[in-house]
Amino acid sequence: MLVLLIVIAIVAAYKLGNDTGRQTDTETADSVKVRELEDFATMQRERRDNRPFRDSPGYAPKPFNPNTADSAEMVRCGLRPWQARNVIKYRSKGGVWRNADHFRKLYGLSDEDFRRIAPYLIFDESDLGNTYPTAAAHTDGDSLHHRFPKQEKFAAGTMVELNTADTTTLKHIPGIGSYFARKICEYRDRLGGFVCKEQVREIEGLPEDIGKWIKVEPGHPLCKLKINKASFRELIRHPYLNYAQTKSIVNYREKFGPLSDFTALRLDSNFSEKDFARLEPYIDWKK
Repeated sequence: MLVLLIVIAIVAAYKLGNDTGRQTDTETADSVKVRELEDFATMQRERRDNRPFRDSPGYAPKPFNPNTADSAEMVRCGLRPWQARNVIKYRSKGGVWRNADHFRKLYGLSDEDFRRIAPYLIFDESDLGNTYPTAAAHTDGDSLHHRFPKQEKFAAGTMVELNTADTTTLKHIPGIGSYFARKICEYRDRLGGFVCKEQVREIEGLPEDIGKWIKVEPGHPLCKLKINKASFRELIRHPYLNYAQTKSIVNYREKFGPLSDFTALRLDSNFSEKDFARLEPYIDWKK
C-alpha cells in the first residue's frame, strides 16, 4: 500500500507539472500574440493619416454646409478630424464661410483635399448677412486665424533638402503649413531618411507641385533597420513593412536564425520584388 501511494503521488506530481508547463507555454504564446496585436494597432494609428480617404471607415461623401455641419458629418464627407476642428473653431469666433473659394483658405486644407470635397460644399444665402473676422482673410492659404501668423514663403527656384530641413524651413514652401511640415519630418524619421524626393509623395495630401521645391542630396546617411535584432514593434513601425511581412521576418528568425539577405524571403507570398527594392537601402543585415 505504501509503495502504491508513492507511485500515485509521483504520477500526480508529473501530471501537474506537465499541465503547468503547458499552461505557461500557452500563456507565453498568448502574451506574445497580444503584444504583436498591440504593436500592429500602434502602427495602424501612425499610418491612418496617410491612407486614401476611400479606405477610411465611415467615408460617405454627401452635400454639406460648412457653416452648419457638425464635425462628424464633415469627417464623413472627407475632411480630416483636425480640419473639421479648425472649421468649428473658425465658426466659434463668428466666422462664416461665404463660398467655395473662401473655404479653400481653411488652415491646412491642401489642393487635393479641396478638390475631393468641393463638389459637396453648399452654402445658404442667409449666411451671407453675417460678419466674420477680417483677420481671417489671409490670402496665403496657410492661415485663417490671427493666432496663425502669416508665413513668408520661398521665392520660385528655391530648393529644400529633405533630409536636413526642419519644420520651420518646410513651412516656407508654398502650400506647406505646420501640419504637413510635421508629417514630412515624422515620415522621414520612420523611414530612416529619404533616398529620393519622390518618396515624399507617399504622404497623402501634399501639393502637386511639391517636387519643384525639394531635393535629396546624395550621400546622406540613412538610419537603417537592424532586421536581425529589431523587435516586432520596431519592424512594423517602418512604412515599408506591414503586419504579415513583419510576422514572416520574426517567424523566420525564430525557426532558422538570422537573415543574411532577401533570398530566404523570396518564396514568401507576403513579399514582392518591389518590396525588396524599396526596403534594400534601409536594411542592416548584421547578426
